[in-house]
Amino acid sequence: MINFEVGEDLKLVQDTIHEFSLNEVREIAREAEKIGKVPESLEKKYAELSMFLIDYPENVGGAGMDVRSSVVLYEELAWGDPAIALSLDTPGFGGLVIRFFGTDEQKVKYLSPFSDPSNFSYRIGSVWNRTFDPYDTESVTVRYVSKGGKFFLNGTGYFVHNFDNDDIYVVLALPEGSEDLKELRVFIVKKESPGITTGRKDDKIGLLSFRTGVVEFKDVEAEVLSGSQDPVKSLEESYIYFWLRIASMILGASRAALEYAIDYAQERVAFGQPIAKHQGLAFMISDMAILLEGARDYLWETAWSVVEGKASIGDVAAALAQIAVAADKICPDAIQVLGGHGYIMDHPVEKWARDAKALSLLAGSLIVFEDVASNYIVKENGGK
Repeated sequence: MINFEVGEDLKLVQDTIHEFSLNEVREIAREAEKIGKVPESLEKKYAELSMFLIDYPENVGGAGMDVRSSVVLYEELAWGDPAIALSLDTPGFGGLVIRFFGTDEQKVKYLSPFSDPSNFSYRIGSVWNRTFDPYDTESVTVRYVSKGGKFFLNGTGYFVHNFDNDDIYVVLALPEGSEDLKELRVFIVKKESPGITTGRKDDKIGLLSFRTGVVEFKDVEAEVLSGSQDPVKSLEESYIYFWLRIASMILGASRAALEYAIDYAQERVAFGQPIAKHQGLAFMISDMAILLEGARDYLWETAWSVVEGKASIGDVAAALAQIAVAADKICPDAIQVLGGHGYIMDHPVEKWARDAKALSLLAGSLIVFEDVASNYIVKENGGK
């Protein structure tokens, strides 16, 4: 039987991050959005909590907890602010790729700095395809060639976190002229490598404090991560952990929007009583709560299945799809509960709605999640 109780260790994580989000993250969320980045003071405070590698193995400096810990962590952090939650995951997708593609020595070399709070400014930027679909090889934007036993990269990285301020880039690339995912290789590129040019900063409508931009690679010599014998499987493992994080963040944003709408509806009086007493809004709020709890249960069941070794990337995609669908209902309805106030920045619901949608698009979009999930559903029911 699946146990949805968080347990003593996870409760400590949950309480710690909730307190941090309440007292630190929410306090600074609008300022971070205005300046387009997370202030260094907040990054330093978060680093002191030693949460960067919460579900990474201890031999690379991680806490050695299972993936449920990151599900708890990122829901609470995104409850504070989704863009800041994503920004504070400085290992990010690139860190997960190193975990599943690197040798033991490479993992220690490139991941262990996150275990030292004094390295709070250490950053990894990742470069993959433009759609963030794990199987979309046609949209791979960087290609590699081999010359004299060395590898060189050419192409453009889009939407790269901290694009002009990363210590290393993790680049997932295919050979020139190939669309075969089995030929995928992953490379480490140091920021000072010749041939790297940083381009423009992205202007976005959501996740404004999640600072991203363009990186160009021209004949850049790179180190290959050589710990994986099956690149497709390793890529899927990276996505399983990455999509669980994104799902948790969308869930946290949706929960924040719902809670704010409930509080507002109990305080705002119309026609002699709180608007929460009016059936139209009462039914809307109950629908939002039902969607949220169903999505959370699905996410927790999926995370538990990952821990037990019973979940595929299709299972995680399905859970993420349900959460994305729930958020598309919950967040706009939270704005509706506030009426005209929902559209102004005096209230945070408009930000949570923008960021929740942007998180879904960042991770590949609902179309990608449903496509990946359906492929596995068909296979499990006798399809090919």
